[in-house]
Amino acid sequence: MPRHWDPGYVKADGADRGLQGRRLYFLHTNPAYLTGLRLPMLVALANAGCQVTAFAPGLDQEDAERLRAHGIAGRNLSLNASGMNPFRDGADTLRLARLLRSEKPDIVFGNNIKPVVFGTIAAAMAGIRLRYALVGGLGYAFTSPPGREPAFSRRLAGLIASCLYAVSFRLASRAVFHNRDDVALLTKLRICPAAKASVVQGSGVDTDAYAPAEKPEGPVFVFVGRLLRDKGVREYLQAARLVRQRHPQARCLLVGGADDNPSAIDPDELRGHVERGDVEWVGKVSDVRPYLRMSSVFVLPSYREGLPRSTLEAMACGLAVVTTDAPGCRDTVTHGDNGFLVPVGNAEALSDAMIALCEQPSLRNEMGNRSRRIALERFSCESVNADILSLLRAGASA
Repeated sequence: MPRHWDPGYVKADGADRGLQGRRLYFLHTNPAYLTGLRLPMLVALANAGCQVTAFAPGLDQEDAERLRAHGIAGRNLSLNASGMNPFRDGADTLRLARLLRSEKPDIVFGNNIKPVVFGTIAAAMAGIRLRYALVGGLGYAFTSPPGREPAFSRRLAGLIASCLYAVSFRLASRAVFHNRDDVALLTKLRICPAAKASVVQGSGVDTDAYAPAEKPEGPVFVFVGRLLRDKGVREYLQAARLVRQRHPQARCLLVGGADDNPSAIDPDELRGHVERGDVEWVGKVSDVRPYLRMSSVFVLPSYREGLPRSTLEAMACGLAVVTTDAPGCRDTVTHGDNGFLVPVGNAEALSDAMIALCEQPSLRNEMGNRSRRIALERFSCESVNADILSLLRAGASA
């Protein structure tokens, strides 16, 4: 099966037909993503002949210089990155539509909910023919806590997001997702037309920058991510306590900073686990690689993901993976091959998988080696960017 889950898939053949000289405007809400996570894709687009301009709110001169060094123009975007103010969002959409109508780029490519929604609407208003929507993950609005009804605020956010997505996906030339479960859900709910949906496996990982190092002798587990209940941080804390009761020599690292998201973990709960020695809380770091390289097993008990880049980076570093049998997460692990899948919200099952890897060092190593091979074969930047380029070529040539 091709990497795109899409009947209209066109295999990339290395030619740049349809993209040479095309002006592409890429919209995001965070300039750090333009100079980090999405930079390999933007560079691939530029190398394919596109004239790429990247937009984000708060993009400063330093960000613009980083982009310019790769042949990409950077510009500030008037778009409120968070919150929902219909008057401001409406004004920003009209302002963007005027800009697009004046400058007439060939392709508008939105990533993240607001650029996807308001960028696609603005592009349609401006008469731009090629409009792409990239949804990394469905996030808070579409994630249900295991075993209980979602709070009213989450249900309301889901309703608003569903309505906005439904409008933008119908206006988009193509909607790109990172896993099949998200496509299945949104097509079932009739939010996204099935004929417009494609799957590209994540944002890609630099397998040279994220490379294996010599593994520690004893078991070292690591969680990397935002400290949110939806990321399974609570289950990780509880499982770490159970693991260390059986294997006091095991280390459980927690890499991530405090968060103001509605799903953020309670600081007192976290403090209790740290003080008992269940986990070693590193805090937020600018480079996770030192912590991945000092670990042997990556743990992500998330309730839902797009395709978790943190897991892909850990796999590229040669770590075995313990994650949940949840959308996005299950796409990274074949149970018993490069790691274990456990039920969502089940700290005991999570601890059982971690204990099994504590007690079988050869299995840890075998699974870690397999993770590295899978990262090289399926999730490298080169593989993912080739898929994105083939989608854009197909649209531009139609």
